[in-house]
Order: sequence, then C-alpha cells, then structure tokens
Amino acid sequence: MAAAALQSRAKVLALSIVYPADDPRLFEELALLCRLLPPATTLAAGGPAAAAYRTALENAGARLLQDVSSFRSFLA
Repeated sequence: MAAAALQSRAKVLALSIVYPADDPRLFEELALLCRLLPPATTLAAGGPAAAAYRTALENAGARLLQDVSSFRSFLA
C-alpha cells in the first residue's frame, strides 16, 4: 500500500478496518504503514473495527474517521 501511495503520489490512503477488533499484530502493522508512507500522504482509517485501534492510529499520525460523512469532510 505504501509503495502504491508513493508511486501514485496519493495525498490520502483510505483504510477500512473491518475485522478483527483485537489483532495484536495490527498495532505494529499500522505504525509500520504510517512510517513507510510518503510524508505528503495521510492515512485515513475507518470501518467497524477502526475504533479499537484508535491509539495506534493516533500515535502513527493517522486520522480516524467515524463515518462516510466525516470522510467526505476530511477530503474537502
């Protein structure tokens, strides 16, 4: 995902975290993904299980979005 964001010069990488809400490896994976993203790319995460990873997302500098409406506002 990070390579695709770099190659396409993406400003936002949107990630939907659906399942599971308790994967201990996902905390590390989210941190790694944010470190690998180009500085100009922001990770925006949402989905049914995203709130369970709030701390990891915030620590990595990602944006946690509650719903499609907040995603649209973020993109605007």
